[in-house]
Amino acid sequence: MEKQAVSAPPARAGARLFFVDNIRVLLTILVILHHLMITYAGTGDWYYNEGREDIVSTALGGWFCATNQAYFMGLFLLISAYFIPGSYDRKGAGRFVRDRLIRLGIPLAIYSWVISPVFVYLLHADEIGMPFWQYFPVEYFRHAPLIGAGPLWFVEVLLIFSLAYAAVRLLFGSREAAAPRAAASESFPGTESEAGLRPAAHRVSLRGRGRYVTLPHEHSRWVSIEWVADPE
Repeated sequence: MEKQAVSAPPARAGARLFFVDNIRVLLTILVILHHLMITYAGTGDWYYNEGREDIVSTALGGWFCATNQAYFMGLFLLISAYFIPGSYDRKGAGRFVRDRLIRLGIPLAIYSWVISPVFVYLLHADEIGMPFWQYFPVEYFRHAPLIGAGPLWFVEVLLIFSLAYAAVRLLFGSREAAAPRAAASESFPGTESEAGLRPAAHRVSLRGRGRYVTLPHEHSRWVSIEWVADPE
């Protein structure tokens, strides 16, 4: 007699991916070490430099920074990009763009127009030879970009990519993955509908060998089915 097995519960929407958190922590540590190496080994352009800056320090610092630059900021962008489609699907175009402008645009503007000019002025006040209120509106922007100066170039790039993604979605509609998801909903009645209903756990009994299979579903949720081989 064929038995019916209860499937594992679907993953909770919005559940943290701890392995992604671990990667982010590692990359953050590398970013700190990277800029420390620039400061003390003199292997790049930075606000402040000190240290021996001899041949050995420069060689080690150059190797360390070049190795990091080969992947670590690109990996940051990859992780951010992985979560953007789901965020857009949940929030819609207007809320998604507004959220990006608040979370990325405001820190970018504050750093570019307040923090960076103050740092540059304090470090080079003797060379500048004029009050800050005269230096900032004219002289500073002759040598620095209007926005995106310093280490927040990454935030600027992420904001540009996010807005570009939103524009593409508005122009071309939903993701190409919508068709496979629709087919999955037809094959397994009761899965998430276009109205946005939360999928339920499904009980499916099939003849065959094996125990567990997991199918991808809308918004990174999972629909799990399980089958038990017929004892005959």
